[in-house]
Formats: sequence, structure tokens, C-alpha cells
Amino acid sequence: MDPLDCSVCWNRYDLDRYRPRSLTCGHSLCSDCINRTIRGSNLYCPICRRQHERIVNSASDFPVNFTVQEMLRSQQHPAVPTGENMISVFEKSKLEVSESFVAQVMNFDAHIGQVKNVLNVTQVKKNAINEKIEPLMVQLKIVQKEEENLLEILNSGVQHRAEYDQVNEGLQDCSSESELRTIQKHVENVHNRVKDWFKKTELYIPIENHILPTPNVVFGGNVNVTSLRNLVHSKPGGVWCVLNRPEDAGDSWAKVSIRQEILLLHTLHSTPPIVDSSVSLIPYSDVRRLVDDSKATTFLEISVPGQHESKLIFLELQGFADRTVQFRLLCSGEMGVSYAGTFMIRKGEVGNAIVAGTRNDSIVKTLPGLLGTERPLYETQTLVTSGLLSAMEDITTEPTQFCIYGKHDFQQNEMRPMGRVVFGLETIQHLYADVENITGVKIIDCGLVLSL
Repeated sequence: MDPLDCSVCWNRYDLDRYRPRSLTCGHSLCSDCINRTIRGSNLYCPICRRQHERIVNSASDFPVNFTVQEMLRSQQHPAVPTGENMISVFEKSKLEVSESFVAQVMNFDAHIGQVKNVLNVTQVKKNAINEKIEPLMVQLKIVQKEEENLLEILNSGVQHRAEYDQVNEGLQDCSSESELRTIQKHVENVHNRVKDWFKKTELYIPIENHILPTPNVVFGGNVNVTSLRNLVHSKPGGVWCVLNRPEDAGDSWAKVSIRQEILLLHTLHSTPPIVDSSVSLIPYSDVRRLVDDSKATTFLEISVPGQHESKLIFLELQGFADRTVQFRLLCSGEMGVSYAGTFMIRKGEVGNAIVAGTRNDSIVKTLPGLLGTERPLYETQTLVTSGLLSAMEDITTEPTQFCIYGKHDFQQNEMRPMGRVVFGLETIQHLYADVENITGVKIIDCGLVLSL
């Protein structure tokens, strides 16, 4: 096919109606064919059927193929002829080279368009795989952390065993009262260090005299992650923690559950569970001590309009600023109120953030500020990144509201950081970018993460 002819209508290119233009896929069409192909501001290449990415209205939205155009001009305005209707041998050679070059360029543009199409398909596959990998990566992180802790415990245990051997050698060689007293002091020191070592192992190894409770019996004692996980798996009716409050306040109850092999301590509430043989009860304090408040991880469970399944978001808190402590207390429900049952408020008004923390029954009503309305002192500031959790600026009128950023803004510093999303970031980004009615998103539950 002649490269100076349109590959769709086969008309000769010119500088007017049939002016050559290049599509993003690499194919060239005349202006007339492009105008006839546009449908509702969209254009599909008639050769490879690829959709043009931007909104188009006419052929003028596409760049002119100047290579073809120059070839046309060279034919229409040849050099000074040596005779009537004749062109020089040089001009013929130049035309042949130009035609060959244009054919090469058009072939290259077509191939690079195909590469772009394959790349788009590959990126879709990659995103689908990442969605499946993320939950596994969270579980892998948990197991790796447990492995690191157990290796540290094992190494220190080997050192303690060597100390026992040293004491034994001293006892065998002891020949005086003074040497015996020295060995006794050494034994006491080793014993104290070993007691601390045993406490560390309790998080992973059930204690021999720690027997799981019989049904309907509230028990006390040492609870560790392993024994608690086994107990939850063995009780179809659930494991509940009870917090004994003053008589005028009444007791509170919190359920322990497992989601994706992660232990969750749900927020406290005043409604007791129905206790039967399938239920076990544990003192709240026995489970609560598994959470390190200096680096606590909380969770929010949200329901999104139009989606059948709820979504989990894990937030790792940082430091002990007043608002950070308050956020943790409002997730656990330990002060009598929680974020459970509240709705998202708005998005986009605080940088790139989603704002939450207000109940749906009133526009201005908020949960009570538990730690007062004085401005907390934040020792650090941080760049705004996707998933950053922060307190609101006006803590006098918005004492319990918080925001989670949905995208990066490296030009902005956040002066009130409280932590960041460590799981469920894609949910926050979806809420920020795609959910129009953000006030319909409800926090249906919240609490503390036990096994991270």
C-alpha cells in the first residue's frame, strides 16, 4: 500500500480534507476518516480498535503526521525541472528514500502501540495479583515478628543455660564456706534473670498449670497469644472479656475474635453475651495486657454503601500525645464510649483527607473530649502521605474528630500526626477517590489488634 494513501478510505493524503494525522496507537488516518470515526467524544482506531485516552471532538485534536505531509509537499513542489513534466534523478531517489522511511516509521508506530496495549494488560494482571498478596503479606509480617522474638528468646535462653553450667562447675570445685556463699549469690542472680526470661516465653508457650476454663467460668491468670488463639478456635460461642466497673456504671463486655489469623479485641459495650457451654469468659485485664500502649494498633471496621462485605482498617498509633491516647481509648471503649456506630463526615476539606468521628444523629454533636480541650503538644511533624492518621486542628469544637489522608501531598506538613494505616490502605484510597456519598460510610465496630 502507498504510504501517501489513507489506510482506511484509500484517498490520497493532502493538506486539507485528507490531511494525515497520527493516533496515539501509532496508526495514521486522514482528517476526514477521523471525523467520521468519532462517536460521542470517543474514538476507537479503525485498524487496531484501541480507544484514544483523552476526550476528542475533531481531527484537529490529533497531531499532524509531518513526515507524510513533507513527502506530499515534495511531490507537489518539485525542484526546478530539467524538462517538461520531468524531475531529476536526485528527486526520484529522494522520493524513494522518503517513501521507504515513512513506511518504516509507520511500522514502528504500529508496533509501539501494540507494546502499550500489552503493557496495559500486564499492569491489570499485576494489580489483581497484588490484591491477593496483601492479606498474605500481613500474615507473613506477623509470623516474621514472632520468629524474631522467639529467636531472641532462644539465644538468651542458651546464655542462661551456659550460666547454669558455670554454676555447676563452681559447685563441683567448691571447697570452702566463703566459696559456697559466693556461688549462692551467683545462683540468686541467675535465678532472677531466668525468671524474666520465663515471663517473655509466656507470650508464646502456654504455662503447664494454665488450664483453659470450663464453660461459664470467669478465670484469671496468665493469658498469652497462643493460648488465646487456641481458645477462640475451640469456642464456637466466642470468647468474651469482662471489665468490672463500679456498680453505678455496670460491667462492660468485649469480644475476642480472629480475622485472617489476627487476634482482635473488640470495643467494650454494656450488653452482656448469652453465656452457655460454647462461651468462655476472661477478665479484660488479662487480655488487655497483651497490647503495648507505646505502639498500639487499633482497628476500624467499616461498611460502604453498595458493598456486601465490611472492610477492616488497621491503624498503628505513635506516641502518647493527648489526642493519640484519646483515639486509642475511643477505639477500645474503655472510657464508656467508642467510635462504633459513628459515620464518616466529609472528604477533601482537610488536604486530601477523609474526616470521621462524629455521630450521625446530629451535625454538631461529637463524642465527649475525654482529655479536655487544651491543645496537645506534638513533638514531631511529618509530611502528608497516603494513610497518615492525624487529629483535627480545632480541638475545641471537634475534640474527637480525626482524619485519614487518601493520597500523598509532599508539599504539606501534618502538625498533629497520630499514626498511620498499616492494613486497608486501598480501602481508604477507594473511599477518597470513588465513593461520592462519604456520609453513608459507617464505622460499625472498632477495637485493638492483639497479635501484631
